[in-house]
Amino acid sequence: MAESLRLKHPDMASAIFSVDSLFWNLVDDHSGSGASGFYSTVLPERVMDSFHNEDDKYDAIIIDEGQDFGDERIFALYELLKDYDTSQWLYFGDNKQDLYGQGTNETLGAEVTFRLYHNCRNTERINAATNKVCSGVVKPMPGVPKGEVPHVSICKVDSMAQKAWDLVNELSANGGAVILSPYKLENSCMNSSRKAYSLNLTEDISKLGEPGFVFYSTIKSFKGLEARHVIFVHADKLGMNPALAEEDLYVAFTRATARLDIITTDLETGSWLLNLLKVFE
Repeated sequence: MAESLRLKHPDMASAIFSVDSLFWNLVDDHSGSGASGFYSTVLPERVMDSFHNEDDKYDAIIIDEGQDFGDERIFALYELLKDYDTSQWLYFGDNKQDLYGQGTNETLGAEVTFRLYHNCRNTERINAATNKVCSGVVKPMPGVPKGEVPHVSICKVDSMAQKAWDLVNELSANGGAVILSPYKLENSCMNSSRKAYSLNLTEDISKLGEPGFVFYSTIKSFKGLEARHVIFVHADKLGMNPALAEEDLYVAFTRATARLDIITTDLETGSWLLNLLKVFE
């Protein structure tokens, strides 16, 4: 998401970071970086221990997807804010979407809190389908388009890439669609099928939404981003694939603003999804 924001706002590119890369660049001591908890705990502690001079701190800090940061990262970021009346601390997050168990219930530094109660991204039917599959209770934004129920396709693994390309050609013939998977490209069905219908599959974030290109990403890497047409490949029923937990299903479903297509090779998964979703048709 940071890379996407840098591309969209080149004049601010030098000030946009993922939190871990920011902290990494701020401290000299990177020892123990391979240990569990280094980025979530150790690195933020080193940031807090290193910065005491107000001149080295920031006038404004804007945090997005804050629910995924964890307490230590949030505290460290707050320590990096200048202690001036004019300093600005803006935090955007939703603790109900703390999908990866990193969240904090703290509203550190908040003088005014605004709360949103609706899904503003997805159509009514994609929102309803997400609630059904992920046992959620999120309400759609009043007035959003009804949209289509997510489409489920069942095919053999050696046909999955062609099925994905056929769906792209059907709805996003000029490009702009996104293919999401639990796996990196080299481990997915799309690895040997990187071009079809005069469209090129790419992992270059600068091509996201561009004519002539279809963007490929892992589900986790696409969190915070969106596309009108999303094709979710290598889908599985919960509990069948350790690479696909409920939080990953939630992210995959909610990236689509208009149309979601789901492709699986497993009959049980296909039947599970179809039975869950048929009530919305």
